[in-house]
Amino acid sequence: MAPATKLAIAESRKQANKIKAEESITVVIGNPPYKEKALKRGGWIVEGSSANNEPPPLNAWLPPKDWKLGTHVKHLHNLYIYFWRWATW
Repeated sequence: MAPATKLAIAESRKQANKIKAEESITVVIGNPPYKEKALKRGGWIVEGSSANNEPPPLNAWLPPKDWKLGTHVKHLHNLYIYFWRWATW
């Protein structure tokens, strides 16, 4: 595993542990919908909230451009990805 990946995972775990220590947790369990190429169906997960000036939650799942995974980013635009991004939000 690349050192940058290890650091990213470690940072994610640190943030998760902080949240778990300070916040109540709601668990979402479900059978996510399946629809490929759902680009215009992601709502605020893809577009963010203009009312709160919040960025789209899906942005946090986009890989850095220097990873050169742009051709695979299209797979993030599926309903089940939107569901899991909402569930982890």
